[in-house]
Amino acid sequence: MSNLRELTELQESALKEIGNIGAGNAATSLSVMVNKVVDVTVPTCIRASFSEVPGMVGGEEIETAGILLGVEGDVLGKMMLLLSVDDSLALIRLLMNIERPNDDPLNELEQSALREVGNIITSSYLNSLAGFTNMKIIPTVPMLSIDMAGALLNFALMEQALEGDDVLVIQTRFKVEGREINGLFLFLPSQASLDGVFQRLGI
Repeated sequence: MSNLRELTELQESALKEIGNIGAGNAATSLSVMVNKVVDVTVPTCIRASFSEVPGMVGGEEIETAGILLGVEGDVLGKMMLLLSVDDSLALIRLLMNIERPNDDPLNELEQSALREVGNIITSSYLNSLAGFTNMKIIPTVPMLSIDMAGALLNFALMEQALEGDDVLVIQTRFKVEGREINGLFLFLPSQASLDGVFQRLGI
């Protein structure tokens, strides 16, 4: 039985390669959405405990946008995109081609746009996994929450934590017209799904 804490070197390398291709797909999708060239750095894929994740976005009390979706089909679990509020607003400005004050709360249209960004980017990673494994992987409708990072994780990922304390974190940096946007992707497959992925990969 595989788990995120006890991955072999080959299994970890495979997940990193899937993350690399997913990042490239995400950059392409984002480029189409904003109609601008989007560059992406090679992502960093690491295993982390739930308690470590808030520190990666600045701390438990940092206000953060979280786009959460479920994963269904042959792979069951959750995936979450965490963005700083500033980076979220930058994405909205690029996508909607508007200028807006940082202090204004997101209106319904802006929230919908941010959910769609999260949906398309996270789906790029899931499509990469599906392509590698030839498994049917279906994302659910994304949910957007803006709250302190610690609260987002405690509320949204509590059920998954019952299977273990670890999560696969894919840190990705996009650059659009000189503006860097940092995304933190959290992938939490169920134990059985992780076993199935590695079986399909023959590792």
